[in-house]
Amino acid sequence: MKLRYPVTAQSAASELMDYYNPDLQVVLAPQKFTVVKAEGNYLAAASHDQ
Repeated sequence: MKLRYPVTAQSAASELMDYYNPDLQVVLAPQKFTVVKAEGNYLAAASHDQ
């Protein structure tokens, strides 16, 4: 896959739960991703800031 231009995107929220104990669960916030051009290549970075 080759990108042609910088991209900013956001993933969906994720829910994790213990198979044997469904009462134990957590929802992870969506992550924001930014792909920028650096030295001729595109680099992806994830941000934890919401």
